[in-house]
Amino acid sequence: IPGVVGIYKSSDSFIKRFLKTVYRFYEKHTLNLCDCVHVLSKSLQKEYLSRGVLLSKMHVISQGVNTHKFAYNPKLADGDKFKLLIVSRLEPIKSIDTVIYALSALVDNGCNNVELTIVGTGADYIRLVQKIYELKIDKYIHFYGYIHNFDVYKIYQNHDVLLLTSKMEGLPNVVLEAQASGIPVIGTKVGEMTSLLKNGRGVLVNLNDVKGVSNAITLLMENDDLYENIKLNSRKFVVQNHSYNQLVNLYLKMYTVA
Repeated sequence: IPGVVGIYKSSDSFIKRFLKTVYRFYEKHTLNLCDCVHVLSKSLQKEYLSRGVLLSKMHVISQGVNTHKFAYNPKLADGDKFKLLIVSRLEPIKSIDTVIYALSALVDNGCNNVELTIVGTGADYIRLVQKIYELKIDKYIHFYGYIHNFDVYKIYQNHDVLLLTSKMEGLPNVVLEAQASGIPVIGTKVGEMTSLLKNGRGVLVNLNDVKGVSNAITLLMENDDLYENIKLNSRKFVVQNHSYNQLVNLYLKMYTVA
């Protein structure tokens, strides 16, 4: 029976500093005794390579998306509004404030044909609502609450842009889902977002860059050619690299090697 270990995030996030040296010693030797080590991204592969895990042991197989369920939407969302979307836990690390301030700036500059839907729940909900009312933009923002994973694909079909302005990310599935649906993504330069959104597959912004986010929204609203190119590039990228069919072949290869 093949011995395969999966690594989905850095162990540094939950190991105290004084235990790290001891843990890494045993971690390296344990992983090298396995037949295969499955890592979710090239950045994780690079991290564990630096810790002494053998390159020959590691197989990069990322998260997958049902590209039939998250089908390509060739048109903008219906209606006169340019519809923005956040699908996220409502936590400070997600930096949803950045989008709220960016939307406020757009409204202050006379842009009234934009609205934001926030899907998700979390500890930051009350504070975010208070901030929205303080900025007097409550009529432009709607909280959807929790939605089951089986139904989330419907949300993408009714929106024009996904925003993810987190302070920290790994390989966010919401970005892959949006790209599969042909929804352009505006995201911060953290984690694997840089690789997902480069080469014309999205718009990257700096962390906590309110002006950068508002400019990115305006860019996608006003540049139809850019918007369409991002939709097509994103969908093509996900189908070729993150569809279930592609990942099944990679898993079969890994277990064959093991």
